[in-house]
Amino acid sequence: MNYACLEGCQEIKSRCLFRRIGFDLIAMSVPQINLNTTLGAAFVGHTVATALFGITSLQTFIFFKGNTKDRKWFKDLILLLWIIDFLHQIFMTHGVYDYLILNFGNAQAFSRPTWSLLSQVLTTCLSDLIVRSVFARRVWLLSGHKRILLFLIVTASVFVFAMGVAFAVRALITMSFLTLIQESWLLYGALGGSVVADGLITASLCKLLSQQRTGFKSTDSLITTLMLYSINTGLLTSVCATACFVTFAIWPHQFVFMGIYFALGKLYINSLLAVLNTRESLRRRNSGMTSIPQSPSSIEPFTMNFAAATALSSSEPQSSDVTKPRPSKLAWRDSSWK
Repeated sequence: MNYACLEGCQEIKSRCLFRRIGFDLIAMSVPQINLNTTLGAAFVGHTVATALFGITSLQTFIFFKGNTKDRKWFKDLILLLWIIDFLHQIFMTHGVYDYLILNFGNAQAFSRPTWSLLSQVLTTCLSDLIVRSVFARRVWLLSGHKRILLFLIVTASVFVFAMGVAFAVRALITMSFLTLIQESWLLYGALGGSVVADGLITASLCKLLSQQRTGFKSTDSLITTLMLYSINTGLLTSVCATACFVTFAIWPHQFVFMGIYFALGKLYINSLLAVLNTRESLRRRNSGMTSIPQSPSSIEPFTMNFAAATALSSSEPQSSDVTKPRPSKLAWRDSSWK
């Protein structure tokens, strides 16, 4: 009987030891979660993106207030961009709420992305494609309808859109962060292509605008301002996309890249609206320009009143042996937009 009791105790000890080893293995298999670089990064990114959405809404209101020069289809396009950005805000908020509230204290929730966070990737891809298409149209108009620049920018933009959508759809099918890491080349392609597309747009606009200098001080100052707007727009979005690229490469298991990505799409929309809403102030700065080349829906894209420009510059001392400045290439009309 003592032998039977001893055998039973040994079996109980073996079971306890096996369970302890099993619990230790489970604990070792679950990575330690750093709340600062996961939920903290997502929360900060959500806060910044929410502030940017407020700026987007304000800029959209300013755009529509008293706007009578843009065509209806272009106004509808801006409204569509705001609706897409609003959906992005909803999806982003739901995703953060799911982690912070619905799955509070649930470590297993960090192993899967929510459908809403993946949906916000789709809305970002769509809004970015629309914004880049508007800028590509500007390049096409400024270049005198040269198709090579338009083709390059559109190709890069469509590539970014396709890679981003493929990344989101793949994640929606598997619903696993492990799959996202395995398919990281899709995200790298989208972010890298985004930098290339923004660089093409910025370089093309700066090059084309620099060719429009006339020698008139007021006109050249206006062109310099437009070039600075183009550089700032491309630089800001490129830096944000590069930051997403680098943080995902360094910390693929953290949410740092996600927090930065939250703001990326809103930066594109705000950059477009900022350029559109500064047209009137730029017109007032240069009374010789009847329409600032910022929107492809302008009734008179680049009409220059050279008499007024000459009058403005007549007060400046000029030498008799100085060659008269050449007319600007901006002085052409595109009847297709009439």
